[in-house]
Amino acid sequence: MANTVAERLADFVCDQRRNGLPERVLHQAKRLLLNQLKASAAAALQPAGVALLAQAAQARQADRKPALARLWWTDMLAPPAQAAAVNAQLLGMLDFGDTHLPSLGQVTAAIVPPLLAQAEAGAHAGRDLLQALALGLEVGLACAEVEGGGSRSLGAVVACGTLLGMDRTALSTALAGVGAASGLAIDGLGGRWRLQDIALHCRPLPVQALAPVDAVLALRPLALGREPRLMQLALSPQAWRLLQTQAPAAADGLCRDLAAAWLLGQFTTDEREPSCRDSPAVRALAARIELLPGGGGDGGIEACSLTAHFEEGASEHVRIDAFLGSAAQPLSDSQLSELFRSAADDLVLPRRSGEILHALWGLDLAPDSRALLGLLRRA
Repeated sequence: MANTVAERLADFVCDQRRNGLPERVLHQAKRLLLNQLKASAAAALQPAGVALLAQAAQARQADRKPALARLWWTDMLAPPAQAAAVNAQLLGMLDFGDTHLPSLGQVTAAIVPPLLAQAEAGAHAGRDLLQALALGLEVGLACAEVEGGGSRSLGAVVACGTLLGMDRTALSTALAGVGAASGLAIDGLGGRWRLQDIALHCRPLPVQALAPVDAVLALRPLALGREPRLMQLALSPQAWRLLQTQAPAAADGLCRDLAAAWLLGQFTTDEREPSCRDSPAVRALAARIELLPGGGGDGGIEACSLTAHFEEGASEHVRIDAFLGSAAQPLSDSQLSELFRSAADDLVLPRRSGEILHALWGLDLAPDSRALLGLLRRA
């Protein structure tokens, strides 16, 4: 009989692994994996990403340890721990991954790098990889809801232990440090899977900026070419509280993001470049944007409202109840695939992007996950 929190978590993981996960859960795990690969591909093209991979190449040349796992978007293999560390840094460069909306945690990015490195080193089947990712997320997110962000590493422990086939005893030992408060989350595990509540960032922006940029892009056509005299963005209570906990520069950064989206009619990695964010036009419009609380009503961080006022006294208003990519307005598989292509085509060429997508969507049938992971390299 399970007594400790760690033993109860181990029981859940082992039971689920034995019985098999629902297909819809495995499909969502594919989507979350593809979304992280999209984020890493976009980061690998940034100057910081190029420098990181070049530095990793130099370190690899001096390392005599066995090389078993890929440094993504390179032709290099490295020891799994080193590969996971470098790949995790790629995922941390841009706000282009995902966010679990109830906890505002970004657990997937902590799980994917070590899990993929382990899967490649051990030649594990694709279905086993997806099952391990889903179980790591379910446990990590459930504990994050009651304990906070410390459960990022817990999810990775569960995922990697699941992939290795740890039995109940070994897994409970690996989870021995889990906090007692996590016991509150155990009873609901596997009921409504929490990975369904993870929002995918369809633009390289922090989660609190996704609904506001959607609002700008929705309101912009209504302006009919007119320049706003003033824009008032009403943030949801959750987004407003988050903004208040951040440095003062965060509010200015949000206004510049909105200004860039208005002036250019889009928001991609190009709009994050200093040449855009620091341009006189963006700075001037950002100074005419007012941030206010209360725009989400009862909605969470995925909601906001925006009003644009013009010189002749007219105004236009839009409300966003759920940004594109949130659980209430999810990206379709084809939309997610196109986002990956946009991020990766310049890195690996269009044909390779198609091969990666084909391998990813068929990952549950792949006897060896290396068929996918071997494609994550420059053309």
